[in-house]
Amino acid sequence: MADEYGIPFMKTRIESKEEAQSLSCVIYSLFYNGKFITNEIMNKSKFEKLWSKVKKYSS
Repeated sequence: MADEYGIPFMKTRIESKEEAQSLSCVIYSLFYNGKFITNEIMNKSKFEKLWSKVKKYSS
């Protein structure tokens, strides 16, 4: 979905238990321009609704 909207996407793989324990958010986190947006796992419909709000408030 990020490609469809021209949004840079980066994922980080957690390799060890120690690495996971040192992070504040492990399962899923969505950031935009360095700001935390949500930890809710997105489907296309949820993402489109969220993205329209993010674009509205970041302009």
